[in-house]
Amino acid sequence: MKRLIILMIGLFAMQTLNAQTMVDSEIVYDENFNPIVKICLDNDTQSKTITTVEVTIQYGTSNSDDFLRKDYKKYTKFIQITPLRSQWFSITVAKTSNNYPPQHFFVSRVRYSDGTIWEHEIVKRSGGLL
Repeated sequence: MKRLIILMIGLFAMQTLNAQTMVDSEIVYDENFNPIVKICLDNDTQSKTITTVEVTIQYGTSNSDDFLRKDYKKYTKFIQITPLRSQWFSITVAKTSNNYPPQHFFVSRVRYSDGTIWEHEIVKRSGGLL
């Protein structure tokens, strides 16, 4: 578990978003041991309000070379982050998918108040598969 948290923190430390920045993130658990992903997102735009955030969770084995045992789930959060502000939000995610625990998560899409959508580079390269 400690290794998973360190890996996710490292992933988020390297990840910067086009007009938004992931400031901080953490995983906590509720009383039923359901994982809750908490993310602090900074809206760096001058005039656009963030209205929707999509977070993609990768489930799979701890073996990064095992591509056949990976599953992805997307979670959408409707929020309002005004320009030049930061806000924490949380998403309760499934404990497992196909009996695999969550391994990684990232912000995959952001929708702005003017209707424009930012997509993470991983989503663009996947051709919409993620």
